[in-house]
Amino acid sequence: MAKIKVSRTKEFRDYLRAYEITLNDSLLGTVKAGETELFDINPGIYRIKLKIDWCSSEEITFEVSNDEIINFTCGNNANFITALYFLFFNPNNYLWLKRI
Repeated sequence: MAKIKVSRTKEFRDYLRAYEITLNDSLLGTVKAGETELFDINPGIYRIKLKIDWCSSEEITFEVSNDEIINFTCGNNANFITALYFLFFNPNNYLWLKRI
């Protein structure tokens, strides 16, 4: 069995809310601020992204083999000045997701 590990930074924005983790357009689980979640998956090729309300991260495609752990870290791109821009004009980049 393969695994995906998603770690979220601890930051003020969205602190009280969980980000939804979608894998191949299906809900895999959630991750809260400052937490790390580990999920078992089957080996294969996947697309992962994060969502909160109508906003999301860019989608990342990856391949995982048996007994491999794929690590991701995530957070929020918006700050006090850019929040409205991301919410209304660039919602697919409101969150960031990186493979580490």
